[in-house]
Amino acid sequence: VSTVATINVFLLIQAKIKLGRRARTYGHVGKAACGKLGYLAVEACVASAQIGFCCAYLIFITQNLHRYIETEWSGEITLALVPILVGLCWVRHLHVLAPFSLFAILLVAVGLVAVVYDSKDLQGTGKDVKPYILDTLPIFFGMACYSFEGVGMAIPMYNSMKKPERFPFVWFLGTLVVTVVYISFGAFCYSCYGIVTPEIITMVLPKTTTSLLVMVGLCASLTLTFPLAMFPVFEIVETHWLKKFLRPAPTPTMQEPLVPQANGSLREASAPDRFRSNVVRVVLVMATVLLSVAIPDFSVILALIGSLPCNIMAFV
Repeated sequence: VSTVATINVFLLIQAKIKLGRRARTYGHVGKAACGKLGYLAVEACVASAQIGFCCAYLIFITQNLHRYIETEWSGEITLALVPILVGLCWVRHLHVLAPFSLFAILLVAVGLVAVVYDSKDLQGTGKDVKPYILDTLPIFFGMACYSFEGVGMAIPMYNSMKKPERFPFVWFLGTLVVTVVYISFGAFCYSCYGIVTPEIITMVLPKTTTSLLVMVGLCASLTLTFPLAMFPVFEIVETHWLKKFLRPAPTPTMQEPLVPQANGSLREASAPDRFRSNVVRVVLVMATVLLSVAIPDFSVILALIGSLPCNIMAFV
């Protein structure tokens, strides 16, 4: 999966180079290949994939918090996050939240180190360890497609590079490192816990103060990363799908609303348009929350994202 996904990214970049300035995004390549239908298909896949990523964030946060916050229904924790998520998604200047993305990556690394440290004495003691399990192969391939889905970032990354000719080497190196980490960490945890390896590996951490701090840090960073992951969805919905609804006929006192800016934000909208935009964002956040509550199985939601939108974007 890693190899095929990497090859397809290189093919996408070759198509972008041939199209020149006409191909500023993945959607433009889809439009050049299949017309308006291709453009809409790419946008739909990007939006659904990003919503799926956010569902995975919420399931991760909920299940980790549920270890320490006893409730009859874990969905109560997810619903309690709604005001925070809505408030964050109303922020239109993403540079305010961007540093938290790096913070989240660092905390994930800390979490992995903590899992390895606490599990090192159990290596090789897992029960019912098998080279493969046929019944779970579909979920495995879906999660693999999800894990290596980065094609949507290929063209923006290529466009932002000072030396774009080095893109293949940078992408290959990054994919190689990620693949090695996935395989080695997954094999290590499976050898430690065998058939009872949890879907969310941080669940194996003991209930100590250190583990609690790691868990709180991970949950906080993912909560702050949520609006960053939702931004492509907001941009697609607000500037394309609901363009007419959010842009009524301007009056002399109204400026043109919701114009994408170079810094990754939307230009200030007039009062009624901002209100409508906020309502749309609330609806999208609530849809994401309800979806994560309806499908609380972490592996299933990842496999679903990987087998549908990520699979289409990466391989089709």
